[in-house]
Parts: sequence; structure tokens; C-alpha cells
Amino acid sequence: AQMVVQSPGCGLLYGRDDLLDRLWPCVASSGWDNKAGLRSARFMMIGTNGRSTIDGMIAGVRFFKSLGEQTVYERIHHLARLVMKQAQRRSYLEVVTPDDSRFFQAMVSMRFKPEKLEALWPALRKKKISVLAGQRVRLSLQIHTRPSDIEQFFQVCDRILGG
Repeated sequence: AQMVVQSPGCGLLYGRDDLLDRLWPCVASSGWDNKAGLRSARFMMIGTNGRSTIDGMIAGVRFFKSLGEQTVYERIHHLARLVMKQAQRRSYLEVVTPDDSRFFQAMVSMRFKPEKLEALWPALRKKKISVLAGQRVRLSLQIHTRPSDIEQFFQVCDRILGG
């Protein structure tokens, strides 16, 4: 499954029919476990169905269609490749994602080698870079991710971890 072209809190989830029963929604609402009755619609339980969320999703679909699926996938994969190249140059990082395009699309997983990372998380937050603090992180690239966003992430890491 892959999330594409979403504004925060909404998006499209493409998943094979035979795998839908293995997926769990992040935000549980009424009917989230009605696998037989709702099938993939159970992932659309978004509480009050706020108009802005629905409008944002529709705008995302229109944007995606105007660009074309192949263009979107090529861009996010190119950005993921940039992340891999940047991460591979840093001695404090180990790239966990295999360096083979068949095994990834828009996400790159890496592990910080240093044990002490306490100073890194506030420095990233100060630059409005949201991460789940931990030894291992996964960067998820979107159509709207700029190469300068990637550079900024690595600049902060370099400053704190001595790259």
C-alpha cells in the first residue's frame, strides 16, 4: 500500500483486495473492525467528516490526476534516491533500505549509529521537521517535498552529530 498526494490528515490508500483485512487504521472510529461489511471503506471513518478534509482529499486527487501517476511516482522515487545518496555519505548513519529500486518507492529507512541523540530531536523540531525520536527513522517523500527540505534535515543532523 502507498499513500500519495495527501495534505496532512487525508489522502488515498491503494491496497490489494486480498490484503485489506491485514491493514489497521491509525485513527479508530466506529466500524473500524467491520472488515466484511465495509471492506476498504472502514479506513474512511474520519469522525465528523469535516468539509475541509474531504475538499483537501478531492483537491489531492485532482492534482494527482493532472500530473499523472507516472510523474508522481518518478518524482517521489527520485527524492528517495536523493535521501539515500545523502545518507550514505554520512558516517553517523546506516541506510537500512536496500539500494535497489525494486524494494522501495518513496520511503527510506536509516539508523543513527550514535547512541546519544537527545540534542537532535529539539534541533529538528526547531526547524519544523517532524520525526518520531528513535535510533531508526524513516523519511517519507511526497510530491510536495522539496530538495531543500531534504538538505535541511541533513544540515541539522550534521550540525548536531558532526557530519
